[in-house]
Amino acid sequence: MPEHITTKEFYQDIKKCMTNKGLLVSNNFISPKNISARMQFLATIYSVFGNAYFYQNKKATYNAFTVATKSLPLTTHFNLDDIPTAMKKRVNSTLKSQQEYHLNFFRKYKIFRDDSNTFSSLFARQSMEYRKGLTAYIPSRILIN
Repeated sequence: MPEHITTKEFYQDIKKCMTNKGLLVSNNFISPKNISARMQFLATIYSVFGNAYFYQNKKATYNAFTVATKSLPLTTHFNLDDIPTAMKKRVNSTLKSQQEYHLNFFRKYKIFRDDSNTFSSLFARQSMEYRKGLTAYIPSRILIN
């Protein structure tokens, strides 16, 4: 994730563009082992939206989803009718992993801001792990630009 889209100011701009029934859904690159970085990222979203829901399938090492609403609590019922059959089990498992966060979870975590964004340093190790994993499975002719 580019660090400029992880800051409080960025999410404030997004919130201004949303309607009252708007929903932010963010596909995130977060290692389950990187708790401090995840909590700072979520604290940043919570500081703007006042709520945050986090989904991370235990089998998906890095892929996670964050959902926030502008003014309404999230209805956690999802219609899976349009999900391809081959993916329904994984999507359902991810949805069951929902973690809802509230203010008291974030008291000790810093918020990413434009003038003090530590995102790159907090996520550096997992970025390298992810890249190593990709290069192990993707042929070099595809990786070369």
